[in-house]
Amino acid sequence: MIMRVGIKFCGNCNPVLDTLELARALARASEIEFVHWEGFEYDALLILSGCAVDCASRPDFRGPTVIVAGNHINRVPRPLEDLLDGILVALNQAINHPV
Repeated sequence: MIMRVGIKFCGNCNPVLDTLELARALARASEIEFVHWEGFEYDALLILSGCAVDCASRPDFRGPTVIVAGNHINRVPRPLEDLLDGILVALNQAINHPV
């Protein structure tokens, strides 16, 4: 089953990671269809903030949300080289096993 994930970016004013390239890598590495967070329906929301400040605004979405802020996934630090796999796991868990 292809997951449909809304994606929301911060302004990338002081990034420690390239969130656009990360989104491209996520799309290549998985069966996830990424759509703009505004104006589409989706199974989960991915918020990508380029640094730990995590200034990206939060849309009014009541479904599962995964937040990436610098090298943190849902406030848990991860090595940058493990970020891609960690995000995919977090999205799968959020959609298939919501809390």
